[in-house]
Order: sequence, then structure tokens, then C-alpha cells
Amino acid sequence: MARLLWLLCLSLGCTKPAPVADSGALADAAPAPSALPGRRADEPCTAPPKALFCAEDKKSLLGCVEGKYAVRQSCPGPNGCKEAEAGAVVCDTLGPFEPLDKCVTVDRICSANGKSLLRCSRGHLLVEQLCEGEHRCANGVCDPGYAVAGELCAHHGWRACSRDKAKLLECAPSGKPGVASTWVATRTCKGACVAKDAKLECK
Repeated sequence: MARLLWLLCLSLGCTKPAPVADSGALADAAPAPSALPGRRADEPCTAPPKALFCAEDKKSLLGCVEGKYAVRQSCPGPNGCKEAEAGAVVCDTLGPFEPLDKCVTVDRICSANGKSLLRCSRGHLLVEQLCEGEHRCANGVCDPGYAVAGELCAHHGWRACSRDKAKLLECAPSGKPGVASTWVATRTCKGACVAKDAKLECK
């Protein structure tokens, strides 16, 4: 019966209806957000000056400077740069930084070799303090290798030379109410106490 109806329809000029595309196929054809072109340095932009974006390679933060995207800070950590909700960006800074590197979200951070504490000033990282002590610079904490006897200290067991280079000091419990630890002289140096290259020499 169905075949007879179809032959009758053809005799009257009917055409076979076009197949309807599956909704899933249409969705697959649409470009995914991750496949859309990303932002790259030196490309034109019209964003506000303070706006930050992830670069296409997810390795740096970009800003719109004088009509072009420019690198504002690297994101050397394993997670790189990620764009979160509401346009927020997250830059992984757990990686190497050097003096004069560009900065925008970093305040203070250790240099890649651990020899200095860097501070962001006017868009660039500058050396704020040398870290010649035994612990160098790690996790934003600098061990300068020198201290003043009687002053407060935060890292129990750390050692340092006195600023007059006459004594070797150690961060020890103060024994005073409300005061955790202070620098205490443990040895008088015959010559000079020198902090250099992560070593303390009390001659």
C-alpha cells in the first residue's frame, strides 16, 4: 500500500523530502570555544588598559597597550595561564623569574637562582634584597645572612652573622612572655663573620 501511495505521489510531481540533520551533528559542526583564535602579542586590541588576558599559548598574561596586546607578565608555573569565570584570569607564578622580568600580579618573588628577593616596581621585577644566607630565597622568604642580636626572628634554628660581623647568631626562643624568638649570639668570631654563597664563615 505504501509503495502504491508513493508511486501515485511521484505521478503528481512529489519530491523526496530532504533528510533532517541530527541536532548532535549540528553541534559537532560548531567551532568549540577552545578552537577559536586566541590572543597574541602585537595583535590589535580595544580592551581597557587594566584588563588582563591569557595569551594563546597560555604562558603569559597580556594587556592592551596603545592598541596592541603586550606581554605584562609570564606564567612559568605548570598550570600556565587560565581564564576563569567572569573574565578573571589566573597566572601560575610557581616558576623561574629574573630581574627586569615584566610583572603585574606579582608583588615579591624569589629570583630563579635563589640569590635575591625581587619586587615588582613600575611593571618590572627589581632586586630588593640579596639573600646570601644559608637558606637563600625560597617561597618569597629571603635569608640575608645578617641580623642584629636581640631583634625578633621568625625561623627558629636559622643562623646569621651579626651586622658588625663580630658574632655568629642563631634564632632561638626568647624566653620572654609574648615574644617567640630572637637572634642570640652563639659565638664570637676572632676575625669576621661573613655570609656569602649560602655559607656562614666565622673566622
